[in-house]
Amino acid sequence: MKKILLLIVSGLLIACMAGSAMASPFTPELYYKTSTGEYIGIGSSIDLKPGNSVSVYLGGWSFSSISLGNDYTWVADVSYASTSNPSDVSIDLPTTAFNPPTSPEFSSTSPYIHPDPIIISLDSSVGEGATYTVSVGAQYGDASAIIDQGIASRDLTAIPEFPTIAAPIAGIIGLLFIFGRKKEGL
Repeated sequence: MKKILLLIVSGLLIACMAGSAMASPFTPELYYKTSTGEYIGIGSSIDLKPGNSVSVYLGGWSFSSISLGNDYTWVADVSYASTSNPSDVSIDLPTTAFNPPTSPEFSSTSPYIHPDPIIISLDSSVGEGATYTVSVGAQYGDASAIIDQGIASRDLTAIPEFPTIAAPIAGIIGLLFIFGRKKEGL
């Protein structure tokens, strides 16, 4: 009985130690860069006109102390609704590694932000209202042991071009004008 109890306790200790060595994700965030060079956090979605692109920047905090100062590998993925096609969205990742320095200490108010943009493009043939989920992030470690990782996901929605909205509105106003003139008898 003592041996079984000792075996169970040893197994639990090993499981606890292995759990603490597994990936503890850093907190990722996506940012826009303003014309003045300031970074502004992106909300829950990105609205993009078909045929256009947007530059976003990956940042984060709460990095694993083991991985600071090392090169992280970029990761990206596009998931989509059944009416969309994943090839409608392209993600161009930076050529330089995501490499959070060892100092200063990063926080939500002072995150590390990679200086090179991630370019997200939407194909010009996409219909309005098509939705996708774009996930971009970085991870440190190899396939057998990811030490640190963070992936930020945002919904991407294709918004209509101005003429798509303006033409029906102009038509309705024109009809109202014509019918209004008929009532006046002019």
